[in-house]
Amino acid sequence: MLKTTRLRAALLALLILAVAGLIAGRALFADLPAPSLANLNASRPSTLITDRNGRLLYESIGDASKNVPLSFDQIPAACW
Repeated sequence: MLKTTRLRAALLALLILAVAGLIAGRALFADLPAPSLANLNASRPSTLITDRNGRLLYESIGDASKNVPLSFDQIPAACW
């Protein structure tokens, strides 16, 4: 009798933890976009540093023409 009570309690605790894990996982990943909708060729925006008058002092990443996409076979193995 005691053995079945412990088994039921353990199974109930396991079920509660599984449901809580599913709810937490769904809450964490609910706002992520679908992988099929992700724009893999999106260029990174420029970072502009200006002075207090708005005059451009430095541009860390230029426009999209300065970024060159590479395929995996063009990347040296030492960079992995």
